[in-house]
Amino acid sequence: TGAGPTLANGSNDRVVTSTGANALNAEANMQFDGTDLFIPSAIKHLGDSDNHISFSGTDLQLFTTAGSGRMRITDGGVIEMGTAIGGSGFDANARLRVGRANDCNIAIRATGDTTSHAGIYFGDSAAANSGYIQYMNSGDYMRFYTNGNNERLRITSGGRLLYGNHLNDRGAELQYEGSQHAGIGIHRN
Repeated sequence: TGAGPTLANGSNDRVVTSTGANALNAEANMQFDGTDLFIPSAIKHLGDSDNHISFSGTDLQLFTTAGSGRMRITDGGVIEMGTAIGGSGFDANARLRVGRANDCNIAIRATGDTTSHAGIYFGDSAAANSGYIQYMNSGDYMRFYTNGNNERLRITSGGRLLYGNHLNDRGAELQYEGSQHAGIGIHRN
């Protein structure tokens, strides 16, 4: 039998690549410990190298398409997209930041069927649904809830505004209905 392949740059936990018919190289910048693969900077798409996931700093992940950063996850768990990446002027408590040089929209769509709903829920450690905004596709109206499952405001498909703690649509353009008292106040200071 002939001589076997030779290994250059050998060390523990390195990923080995072929450098020729009988030559192997242990890559110094990649490591595999039997469970995890460690890389120094980026995972790039073969044939489209400006499309990649990179680790641009300590505890930062950057997602790049067409050579531009599109989304970043910071060490504080903040998700930044578009022109918001590294941007200033955002509330320090904002965990999701989206920016764009022109119009900037965020779409939430229930694609199951026309009877579904889409919503944004607000909560804390004591109550997952302290309040929410919900769009009902079946009736094309929007509802606002506070203090749990208490609908307080509705905008109907016809543009009527209903508010209070009893939301029976009586056909008025602006309607308040409550169980105790009713009143509308307009004040000028």
